[in-house]
Amino acid sequence: MPIRFGSTLRSGQRVVISVPQAAGEPSVDFEIVRDGDVILVSQPITTSADEVTTAGVADQ
Repeated sequence: MPIRFGSTLRSGQRVVISVPQAAGEPSVDFEIVRDGDVILVSQPITTSADEVTTAGVADQ
């Protein structure tokens, strides 16, 4: 199902988008980072639910 996502990033901020796959399959994630006037988008990576939870806790 398609969704719309919007975000405004200041320089140095980032957002991670996680795209779910079929049940039991890892998500496909990518990161968008703003560095001054430059927007960087990472290559998609496959991430299990455990890795996403751990990464979120580690960043806090």
